[in-house]
Amino acid sequence: IRSLQDFHVMLKITYYPDYEIEDEMCLLEALLELGDLYDIKDVIDRVEKTLIKTSKFCAAEKLLFADKHETFRFIKLHTTALGMINTNTWKSIDSKK
Repeated sequence: IRSLQDFHVMLKITYYPDYEIEDEMCLLEALLELGDLYDIKDVIDRVEKTLIKTSKFCAAEKLLFADKHETFRFIKLHTTALGMINTNTWKSIDSKK
C-alpha cells in the first residue's frame, strides 16, 4: 500500500463492498474495527518499520485522536495491517501474540 488512495481501494475490496472513498466515516469505522481485532501495542513497533510515509495521510490524521502523532501511527499501522492480511508477514506477527 503506497498511499491512502490505495488504502481506500483495499478497504473497498476487503471490508466494505459499498464503500465510497468520500465517506470518511467508513474509513474510521474500519480502523476501529481493526483496532478491536488486533492489539495495537503488541504489533505497532514491529509493523511501523515497514511503513511508507505519504502526505496523503495528513487529511486522515484528524479522524481519530487529537494527538496527531498517535493518530498518524494508528493509521499507518492499520494501513500496513490491511496490506499484510494475505501475507506470511502478518501471520508471523499474529503468531507472536
